[in-house]
Amino acid sequence: GGKETVQIYAHLHDGVERELIGYRKEYIPAGETATVTVRVPRERLAVWKDGKTIARDCCEIIAAPHSEAEGVKAAFSKSCRYKQ
Repeated sequence: GGKETVQIYAHLHDGVERELIGYRKEYIPAGETATVTVRVPRERLAVWKDGKTIARDCCEIIAAPHSEAEGVKAAFSKSCRYKQ
């Protein structure tokens, strides 16, 4: 076992495949799985456009161990409902 890092990415902009928006390190014993909660501040899901911050209505969220990994994808909507 050891420290594992769960990284949360979002596809927020055209032309930017992934942007790191949060992460958490957890100790997970060898051979075990764990549920890890990563809190992402709402402002991390916003974009800067035309001189102001705009909240996104929807974006793709990816949980992965590192930026090169495919990870697990879900869609996020403004109503705070997650869809896989």
